[in-house]
Amino acid sequence: MLNFRYEALSYVWGSEIPTREIHINGKTKLVRENLWLALRHLRLSDKTRVLWVDAICINQESIEERNHQVRRMGEIYGRASTVLIWLGPKGGFSDLAFSFIKRMEMDARRETEGGSITSFSDKWVVSGGLCIFWSALKNLCLREYWERLWIIQEIGLARN
Repeated sequence: MLNFRYEALSYVWGSEIPTREIHINGKTKLVRENLWLALRHLRLSDKTRVLWVDAICINQESIEERNHQVRRMGEIYGRASTVLIWLGPKGGFSDLAFSFIKRMEMDARRETEGGSITSFSDKWVVSGGLCIFWSALKNLCLREYWERLWIIQEIGLARN
C-alpha cells in the first residue's frame, strides 16, 4: 500500500527503445524519449516532486512484477494526489487548442449560470473564423495518447 503523497503520470510510452538517461537517487536509468520529455517538462525548479511512473517504478524485466503491478493500477492511480496527463510536446497548434478549450469553458459557465446554452452553441458552430480553432482541437484529439485503453482507468480514478 502506498502511504505517501505522490502524483501519477499518464502518458504514451512511444515505440522507440529507451535511449535517454535520467538520474534517480544516484542511479542512471534509460527511458524512452516521450517519458524523458515529460519528466523535463514536469520538473519543478523550486521543490521536490514525487512521481509514480510505470516505466520507472515497475521492473519491466520481470513479468511477475509487471503482472502484479497491473492488478494494482486502480489503487495506484486512485490514491495519487493528482494524475498528470502528458499528451506530448507542443505542436499541431496545441497551445491554440488549449486556449480554445478554456474560452469555451468560460463561455459555457457564463451561459449556464444564466440558464441557457443556446447562444453558447450558436457562438461555437464552425464558421470561417473558427475553423483554425476546431482544427487545432482536432489535432490535439488525434494524438496517440487518446488511443490507449488504459487512460479510462488512469483518468477515471484520478482525484485531481
